[in-house]
Amino acid sequence: MRGWEIAIESLDQIDLTDSKHLAAADAWAAQSARHLRELIHSAWSWFDPERIVLSGALPQHVLVDVLRHADLDRLFARDPERPRPDVTVSSIGANVSAIGAAHLPIHAFTGDVAF
Repeated sequence: MRGWEIAIESLDQIDLTDSKHLAAADAWAAQSARHLRELIHSAWSWFDPERIVLSGALPQHVLVDVLRHADLDRLFARDPERPRPDVTVSSIGANVSAIGAAHLPIHAFTGDVAF
């Protein structure tokens, strides 16, 4: 937000009702989407995942906007014969990786996962 001369101290202060904040967030999302698209393309090529879940410190609405700008339909159209992963934004926020990691001992105990 610095380049737009918007003073905020945390990401939660992004005001999407303010046209200047909205324009800055949209421009940032479009730029970030190019990087996200390349990352998803790499994951799709290397690992062939069924699902990719985005999470992190960014507010959920910002992640949704980045994902919208990523234009994944065009990416996955490159190879229509391959299964397309479900790419989504976490509904539980930044804690998704901690919650997933917390389940590893349970899976190890039940034999669902080999370490």
